[in-house]
Amino acid sequence: HFVDCVVCEGGRDGDGKEARLYSKSVGRRVCATRELGKGCVVVEQRGCAVPMLSTPVCPICFHPRGGHFGEEDTCIKIGGLLAPVEGDIYPKLLKDGKDIPVNDVLLRLWLRVVAICAIKHSVDDEHVSAFIRDWLEAIASSEELGTATPTQEWLVDVCTGAAMFTSFLSREQLHVLEETFCPHMAKSQQNHKQEQHQDDNDTNAVATVSTIEALVILAGQMNRNGYSIRRIDSPNVNAGIGIFPAIAMVNHSCDPNCAVVTHPNGTLKVTTIKQVRKNQELTVSYVDLLLPRQQRHELTLHRNFICHCLRCTLPNAYQMERALSLPLCKYCGTLPRIVHFTDGGLSLSSASTATSTTAATDERADVMVCWTEDGGCGRSLEGEVYILETEKELSSIVASLENAIKSSMHLVLNQQSKDMHDDDAAEDDAEDDDAENEKIEVLDEEEERAMGNKTQQEATVDGENKLKVEEDALKEAQLLSKRLNSLKGVYVSPSHYKVISAQCLLHALFRRGGDKEAAVWTLAEAVTTMEDLLPHAWPELCEWHIRVCEAHNDFVKHPSDGAKPASVLSRKRLHKMRTRAIEASTQICGKAHPLTLRCKSISIA
Repeated sequence: HFVDCVVCEGGRDGDGKEARLYSKSVGRRVCATRELGKGCVVVEQRGCAVPMLSTPVCPICFHPRGGHFGEEDTCIKIGGLLAPVEGDIYPKLLKDGKDIPVNDVLLRLWLRVVAICAIKHSVDDEHVSAFIRDWLEAIASSEELGTATPTQEWLVDVCTGAAMFTSFLSREQLHVLEETFCPHMAKSQQNHKQEQHQDDNDTNAVATVSTIEALVILAGQMNRNGYSIRRIDSPNVNAGIGIFPAIAMVNHSCDPNCAVVTHPNGTLKVTTIKQVRKNQELTVSYVDLLLPRQQRHELTLHRNFICHCLRCTLPNAYQMERALSLPLCKYCGTLPRIVHFTDGGLSLSSASTATSTTAATDERADVMVCWTEDGGCGRSLEGEVYILETEKELSSIVASLENAIKSSMHLVLNQQSKDMHDDDAAEDDAEDDDAENEKIEVLDEEEERAMGNKTQQEATVDGENKLKVEEDALKEAQLLSKRLNSLKGVYVSPSHYKVISAQCLLHALFRRGGDKEAAVWTLAEAVTTMEDLLPHAWPELCEWHIRVCEAHNDFVKHPSDGAKPASVLSRKRLHKMRTRAIEASTQICGKAHPLTLRCKSISIA
């Protein structure tokens, strides 16, 4: 699983020597054993993962378009081995397990573990054997993983859900879990206790857990060490989630030097995106890098740690970090800094919550100052009130956009449901007996004419409803766009994370409203901002570049009503985005990776 790197313990480096650079990092981490360039795969694993039902993919190889990676026969054979358990129990869970208080993904992960452990006979097919072996290795490697419990309510729900889930299992299946699965979960808890109580000799005793406890531990490991499998040609779309113990050895940083890339068959690869020195720690990001510091910390707290990277400990040193959350100075428009008032006077804050919208917890309240060294006016700003005013308005815009998109989507889904119902009704009519068909055939001309008029009226009503949905979406998009533009660049930076979120939502709403030109402009503005906030070779950024090119091509080939088929963005700008996406995806993902092929397939219209 590890290439050109090694798992280090305590304050040791890649050579096993004392590492002064990591004196604060006493836990487990992965360090490079030699100098590495961009695009080097350092960790690779196919772990225990199941697909998201919201993204249609193959449940075995995670192919996104109804196909398969490799031979289709392999996925069919694996499905046949899993069917005796999954095919029998999952329908029962859907029918009688609706009250189980855990999400469907966790249920299916538990069920897949049961199905894998229940396979006893050997398999001749090499690819099928590799799939089973990878799952069993990942389960065994989970001994090294810790757990995280977000809330007490969550723990109660998972314990209840695990107990209800086991009631659907047979005695034989429970026995298989006790033999093959429970020992590894027990070992993980024993290792955790030894780390917490290194001087306690009692922790060396062999630990045991019940089947319910083992399932709860697995859920806790998912909370702390779970990884998403992205759709292989769309890294911004989650296709599955699971546990990858080898990948989990790589620690988090908000300024990472590696990225986790999804490859065929649900394999994740940790790939360097920067130059890495020998013995330097390899890091990835567990959270969205477009989130400000406070939101990132809230997410990492669910994994039982707080990030201490330079971007988090010295937020004032990163202009883009301040731009993600702070408003602009209302006097001169400069991006302020967060400072402390202490007994010794005014000082820059190195650990303050630069994204805080709440009052400080002590007497040394954080204050925003328009820093003169940044070209500001030097005024102290009314931080608490000022931040809340802009945050409230931006939150209102984002919420309105989300509601508008949901409303229009609801109407579209209702129409699709009606169409499907009509199709089903037509199929049912076609399957009626001959006597019923004869009744339909002897309808007189007046009845046929009346039915034809009714169908035409229904089509007219459907067309009017669709047009009304588009008109409402466009009006809402135009109104909210004006509200956003009144804030952007005046009260908040264009790099504010809620501005970026609003622009992406506006793009979707403009497209739904039929104004493709505004949709292209809005998305292009958001992606241009992302270029300054995300690493150059970030897979998600590659897809955003391609989305802009695709949206532009769609407008040129199928312009909005009344618009002339002309280029919205300059060809130079589009070619730059396309070239940057191709170079980054080729270097980080590989020449034959589906994301790279998608980037290369785009031609600027």
